[in-house]
Amino acid sequence: MANGDVTWGDNVIYADFGGRGDARGGTRGARGKKGAAHRRKAGGKVVRPRTEIARRVYDSVADRAEKGRRGRGEAYFRDGNVLGFRMVDGQIVGEVRGSQIEPFTVVIKLPYRDAGVADGLLRWLADTTGAADDLEKGILPGKQLGQLLLAGDEAPSCRCSCPDATLVCKHAVAVAASAARAIDAEPLNALELRGLGVLEARHKLAGLVAEAAARATGLDGDGAGRGPVRRPTGPRTEDPVLEIVERDFWGTDLPAIEIPNPETMVVLRDTDPTLLHAALRSTTVLSVETLRAVADLEDCWDHLTSPPSFDDVDLGDGPQRRSGEDDDGMVAASFDDDAE
Repeated sequence: MANGDVTWGDNVIYADFGGRGDARGGTRGARGKKGAAHRRKAGGKVVRPRTEIARRVYDSVADRAEKGRRGRGEAYFRDGNVLGFRMVDGQIVGEVRGSQIEPFTVVIKLPYRDAGVADGLLRWLADTTGAADDLEKGILPGKQLGQLLLAGDEAPSCRCSCPDATLVCKHAVAVAASAARAIDAEPLNALELRGLGVLEARHKLAGLVAEAAARATGLDGDGAGRGPVRRPTGPRTEDPVLEIVERDFWGTDLPAIEIPNPETMVVLRDTDPTLLHAALRSTTVLSVETLRAVADLEDCWDHLTSPPSFDDVDLGDGPQRRSGEDDDGMVAASFDDDAE
């Protein structure tokens, strides 16, 4: 060093990273305000689904989130942080890139519906004039929308592998926005939440519409006119056993017994689902198998508590795919996995 000068080597670069001054952009507070205003201007657009069906799904999640978390979740959606999602077995399962190395797993679980709710909606669409065309536009009456997805007083349960222990986190809002966008693009995607794919739904709906048109015109399914219904006539065969059954079909002469009247409850809804998931994880390999096992138990419970019916099986369409069955190798993570 000579005369206050410093001699540097040929390969040394001096850069003043710490110096601040008015000529470099003003004060720190002014720069912070300017950056915040720029971010609000660039990403301040509020997510609002176009169709009524998509709004029902999105609002049921986003309206329960704190304002700040909702805004950050919508920003995650706009910025493409949702890596993927799947609608299956009454659940929206998605992965969101967040503040950690591994993405966070989100599961949005809708209220339970029985396995025939999607087919029932298709029959209603076929029998109601103009309803199928309205569905293509995302329009569905409130009653049918509540039967398919959520009623007005129902709300989905949201779980996320992130450390935020709030009711609805920003990652759940982002996944709900992605699902709403898919339903906006194709309203029949909503049926995937009840175990019916878009292509299968279109095929079934076309057949039901053709049957409804045939009934309206008095034709059979092959276009032939219906003839008179012929019933066998003649004397009835007397059978002593049938006579006894007809006389006392319900066994009123049997001794009466006291029938217990237990209190009605929904076990899977009134108990802690975390304990059920933990128990099933020891019997399954993949996390998606745990989710399917819970869905199967819900179907079994609904079958046990529902009145007997012989109208649930359609023998004309051949083997039916189980409600919610996934045939494309879907792999989803469970909420019971500990966040790393």
